[in-house]
Amino acid sequence: MIRLREKCDRPLPDLENEPGNSILALLGLLVIVSLSIWLAGIWEQIPETVATAIDTSGNTREMGPKEEILILPALAAVFWAGFGLLARIPHKYNYPVRITPGNAQRQYALGVSLMSWMRLLVPLLLCFTAWSGTRASAPGPGAEVPAGEMALTLALMLTVAVHMALMIKGRGAATSRT
Repeated sequence: MIRLREKCDRPLPDLENEPGNSILALLGLLVIVSLSIWLAGIWEQIPETVATAIDTSGNTREMGPKEEILILPALAAVFWAGFGLLARIPHKYNYPVRITPGNAQRQYALGVSLMSWMRLLVPLLLCFTAWSGTRASAPGPGAEVPAGEMALTLALMLTVAVHMALMIKGRGAATSRT
């Protein structure tokens, strides 16, 4: 039987700020800012209707007003900020292993690392989708669109899988700062 207060009994995080996590967060923010600046610069050149749904062959399935493109970088910013807030409370996460005083800091570090990767990959996927919506609306080939979105989706899934595997592998590990 699961105890409802189990998360309350966990040790608090005692993590150093890892430079890699900060770099991932900054790259995610750079993606969002870059796309926003790019969209502002080409706004007048974007057709009034843009692709809002693209199939796996790169063909446009649905069109919508160009203002809908703005939802994606805004959503990317919300996710980026949300993952940043979550990175501050790794002791509140659900982990695939039981958190003990011996493995807590390692598990927390992996949880924060996962959130840092999400701060890059989720905005990258959403911003790529916004970019591809403008590309698919323009004349010319758009074959890179489904391949790029599939590659980013696979990168997201692989990142989660690797972090989960590391968490499971380190379930009984002693406290370490990596």
